[in-house]
Amino acid sequence: MPNLYGVILAGGWGASLWPLSRLLHPPSLLHLPGCGEGRSLIQETVARVLTRIPPHRIILVAPREQELEIRRHLELLGPGLSREITILAEPVDRNTAPAIAWAAQVLARKDPQALMAVFPGNQLLARPQYLWEALAAAYPVAQEGFLVALGITPGGPETGYGLIRQGPPLGAASGSMQVYRIEGFGEKPDPDTASGLAQGGYCWNSGIFLWQASSFLEALGRWRPQLLKNLTRMGLEAGASPPPGDYGRLENISVDQAVMEPHDRGAVISLPGDVGWHDLSTWQAVWEAAPKDQDGNYAAGEVLYADCRGSLVLATHRLVAGLGLEDLIVVETGDALLVAPRQQAHQLAKLTEPLKAQDAEVYRLPRTVFRPWGTFTVLEEGPGYKIKRIEVYPQGRLSLQFHHRRSENWIAVSGQAQVTRGEEVFVLQPQASTFIPREMPHRLENPGTAPAVIIEVQHGDYLGEDDIVRLEDVYGRLI
Repeated sequence: MPNLYGVILAGGWGASLWPLSRLLHPPSLLHLPGCGEGRSLIQETVARVLTRIPPHRIILVAPREQELEIRRHLELLGPGLSREITILAEPVDRNTAPAIAWAAQVLARKDPQALMAVFPGNQLLARPQYLWEALAAAYPVAQEGFLVALGITPGGPETGYGLIRQGPPLGAASGSMQVYRIEGFGEKPDPDTASGLAQGGYCWNSGIFLWQASSFLEALGRWRPQLLKNLTRMGLEAGASPPPGDYGRLENISVDQAVMEPHDRGAVISLPGDVGWHDLSTWQAVWEAAPKDQDGNYAAGEVLYADCRGSLVLATHRLVAGLGLEDLIVVETGDALLVAPRQQAHQLAKLTEPLKAQDAEVYRLPRTVFRPWGTFTVLEEGPGYKIKRIEVYPQGRLSLQFHHRRSENWIAVSGQAQVTRGEEVFVLQPQASTFIPREMPHRLENPGTAPAVIIEVQHGDYLGEDDIVRLEDVYGRLI
């Protein structure tokens, strides 16, 4: 398919799989059941797209705060991918319409004939050949200016997905694939409606699309002219860094609401129900995608269970034992424990919204936080103190920084931990320690070839991650 480009909506800002995912560590960065070869969801998505679209024709839209971690995932997938794939880093989340519009503007300037296939970054597809067959069948329709949505033929009652109602066919079928006009969109159905979908005429909305970049921008200008005007005024190119204030004033709206629902030149083509499609945005969906035992259970980590049915149990930091569990989700992350009926997994916001309102760290950050230089894990914290395990990747380098409200003790565990402490620069040997007073500029780096690990003990009246004043940073993070 000439002039075909891939646009991947990566990252995200939600905690839909809390407590495993967090505001700043979304599902797309997780390794979940169904992901192969130790890959994260975003690696699975990129690998799938790379089978048909070369890396220089792929755009990945991601939150700015996750850009460096996503680049690390790309490098693990294939050396050089983080440089070949274009990354558009959003300073704030404004939903899918602005993200797709930015990518469309970049592509339209690069190639006026560009067709863009849009892929969510949190989906699995067991039989991707059906995806490419559908895109090939929809290609001529998209060239005519239609905005094409890819649907999924319902395989059974499901209340978690939005619906697309199919109208009359558009053109001749391509094998078993037929493109239809869109007659309408529906909200997520109630159980009675969901049970009747197998009779035909409806499909699930997968969030995958195909259209000419120019056709999408024309439709956006028709239905959301102010959004397009505001985006165009910023003149964003690939590699640009939009001001948070300007980008934050863009309308916060999904591509379905902004364009697909009102547009009169929408089309849909359905993938078969056995394509193995999973949108891993709820724990119920994760359980459905997971390989299960004869009793319908999936377990990962240090888990012991007996007489359980239909349950998903994940443990990351300690033994989790279950007896007689039935249709439950149990997820342990060291700093949080979720126990919920599978059928209520889509109501997780009832728990996460109060945490969000409190700006709770357990909502925002995972227990192990990934940074471009390595990771840190909070081992214990209490009034006036916090203990962390810090691992610095080979050649990794933290920013030169200081803190207003805390001091730190560093104890070297393994590897080469090079310390800058005021005017001093020295290597902290394993078992040795050093003290970093408040207001003292300091830096930790690893000049070696193996990870460097230290234990950090913080003391102070405030120990939040925002008490960091960066003086220098090789990763270009805000000072």
